Amino acid sequence: MAGSFEYGGYTFTPYRKFRKREGDFFSICQRIRSDRELGLCTYEGRKADYTYDSFYAASTDKSCDLFICAENGKVYVPCLNEMFEYMEPIQRSRPASQRKSALDALEQAKKEVAEAPPAADTPAKSDPEL
Repeated sequence: MAGSFEYGGYTFTPYRKFRKREGDFFSICQRIRSDRELGLCTYEGRKADYTYDSFYAASTDKSCDLFICAENGKVYVPCLNEMFEYMEPIQRSRPASQRKSALDALEQAKKEVAEAPPAADTPAKSDPEL
């Protein structure tokens, strides 16, 4: 991964590209918000000049989608008119002690099938004729 760079009075580090599981453009747009404190935008009241092209010209990784700001620790996505703060999706995960491995789940399913009583009204199946 490329190193940090300065832009608009802040230090940014390339973080990563968007992942397929984060969804399409509309899903991603629901996780961005303006950060007036950062002030990198094209609007009145901005703290520094900003353009999408100049940001990527300064960037050390031209293919990266998300960047971490060293000064505030937030994740940003450069867009046409401003640097939006990106709210990462919450990763829901159970502790390893509560997770079953795929093999454990398979063994449990085999055990349950073997212990289940046979259905009384189901006729025995025979091999189909070829």
